[in-house]
Amino acid sequence: MQQPDPLPMQHRAGRLAWLMALLFAAVALRLVDLQVLRRPFLLSKAERQQFARQEVPGRRGTITDRKGQVLAENVDTESVFCSPTLVKPWERASVAHALASSLGVGEGEMRRKLAAMRPFWVARGAKPEATARLKDFKINALSYAAETRRVYPQGRLAAHVLGYTDVDGQGLDGVERSYQSVLAGRPGEQEMLRDAAGRQLANQQRWVRRPVEGADLRLTLDADLQHIAERELQKAWRKFHAKGGAIVLMDPHSGEILALASAPDFDPAAPAASGLEARRDRAVSDAFEPGSTFKVVTASLALERGAVTPDTPIDCHMGRAEFFGRTVRDHGNDHLGVVPFKLGPQVLYEGMTRFGFGQPTGVDLPGETTGSLRPLDKWTPGSMAAIPFGQEFSCGLMRVLVTYAAVANGGVLVRPHVVQQVTGSGGSSASPEGGFRSTRVLNESVRGQLVKILEGVVDGGTGVAIALPGYSIAGKTGTSQKFDAATGHYSMQASTSTFVGFVPAEKPVFVAAVMLDEPQGMTLGGWTAGPVFRSVLSAALTAYGVAPDDKVRDAQEASAKAGSHGADKSQGWTAMYKRGTKAAAVDEVEVPELTGLGEAAARASLAGAGLRPRVLGKGRVSGQFPRAGAKVLENSTVTLSLQPAPAAGNSRDAKGKSKSKAQAKSGNRSVVKETAAAAGSSGDAPQGGGLFARLLGRP
Repeated sequence: MQQPDPLPMQHRAGRLAWLMALLFAAVALRLVDLQVLRRPFLLSKAERQQFARQEVPGRRGTITDRKGQVLAENVDTESVFCSPTLVKPWERASVAHALASSLGVGEGEMRRKLAAMRPFWVARGAKPEATARLKDFKINALSYAAETRRVYPQGRLAAHVLGYTDVDGQGLDGVERSYQSVLAGRPGEQEMLRDAAGRQLANQQRWVRRPVEGADLRLTLDADLQHIAERELQKAWRKFHAKGGAIVLMDPHSGEILALASAPDFDPAAPAASGLEARRDRAVSDAFEPGSTFKVVTASLALERGAVTPDTPIDCHMGRAEFFGRTVRDHGNDHLGVVPFKLGPQVLYEGMTRFGFGQPTGVDLPGETTGSLRPLDKWTPGSMAAIPFGQEFSCGLMRVLVTYAAVANGGVLVRPHVVQQVTGSGGSSASPEGGFRSTRVLNESVRGQLVKILEGVVDGGTGVAIALPGYSIAGKTGTSQKFDAATGHYSMQASTSTFVGFVPAEKPVFVAAVMLDEPQGMTLGGWTAGPVFRSVLSAALTAYGVAPDDKVRDAQEASAKAGSHGADKSQGWTAMYKRGTKAAAVDEVEVPELTGLGEAAARASLAGAGLRPRVLGKGRVSGQFPRAGAKVLENSTVTLSLQPAPAAGNSRDAKGKSKSKAQAKSGNRSVVKETAAAAGSSGDAPQGGGLFARLLGRP
């Protein structure tokens, strides 16, 4: 029998060996590729498939007032997550019952969700005591995530300063927004294990990076004064049926804001329940024409340049002034309007920009208005008849406040702010943004003259309702009509009333500004915004131990015995408010219908009703503010808008009789003389005129 040839068998064995070698080499190369070359990529991909990453915010910082009273903080909560794949079918009923009994959720709804086999949140932000009861059931399908919820222990107090957050803890307004990066800290990151279907598994979390707690804020606010400011502002807002209002109380030397309130207000814990109007911080974001409160800037420039002194006689032209074809008839504004022509537009514009008009004050709250101030080359000839007494431009209440703070503190513009200190999680403290810069805008000589003039406003001018026994107050009232863009004219129905001042006048401790937007009936700032100022400052002086001045008190008592600052004023402002105390009774009168009357007839009708006129234009009455039938306090001012009569030659008096132009002109002048005298013209000045200091104190 022939033996097989061994050579082919060796060849086959060799080929098989090579084949096995190549196979093992391929496997080895693949292993090297998977375990060495592509290992980082594959591990990353596996982690993405097996783990879900989520950002965990740091615990938000606490906000307190200057005395440590908590205004905003976090409370601990727990959220409950369920993975139904870990619940056996026969366990679903008992699990649903446990969830319902512990967390107050619907048992039927829980059964449906468990049967759907999709992961879901059982509850977000649950109370720890509720989740503690649930944990006693030891349900493996449940996982618990520690969370926090923002709360405001004082309710609505300081809502516009604090602002509010969204459900994710993001600050949306107030200091919650402007200091978001400080309060929020740094977020951490957590991983949760998922099954092959992508469902998160209970109790399978790990930290990638732990969160860092946010810093705490200590505000400059005094919670007690804040409460009083809000209460008094709300009272005035409701009493005068105003569209809105605001008040800011500040230390004039440091710029620290002790109280800031807006009306209407809202609940920061439930901001969505209030409209945008309620959430708007009017003290910061609203722009308005400052009216007579701006006279302090005009006066400071005139005094600084030597154009006038407080005792300079000013010819009031019998209550009439012609400015580039525009006739203005008033008891104060047009008289002051003569003074700026001695300065010129360039000086006035440069002075306004030096005081910061047209610019933000830099307050550390979001949404501050810059107001509007046209460039000098956009001014019209008539601008010099409007801008000096606070019209034809706008600003915010903060700008008015810091302007008067400069008069109070010796001539320096301070930066208002509401945050006093930032304390980090490690305990380190610092003033925000490294402190606050200031700019000098007044010299001491001019400042001293302005203080004396502003004291006169409260002593016997339009601010007598603000006086406080034993304290000297320097301030200014303002009542400015609002511009109606639809008609291109100033509204006869809408105005802004303000009062701003500081106390004590010689050594100021507090400066405050109050604004009411569109008060109804009474519109004079001294009667609407002024009492709010008086109440709040009275509380502040008491709270901070500022003792009354015996010399001031003695002077006030002597003045009261002498007849409340003179017989002429006893028939005017002080008939409504006695020195330092509110009068026992102030009569209300009804505004008469004046439309269609000539000027003389309208003046006579107002005089008969115990009211004062403010006349704009020539001819017959085409509009009036307040409207006919409105109830106002006796001796209030009624603004009349006059338009040329269709047929020239005659005007109608209060009884319907005709008069010649000469007679009407004569009658107008006689009434202007009486009005000027009632407004406080002095016998030391030319007839139909007044001293510069007295004119600044008029409305």
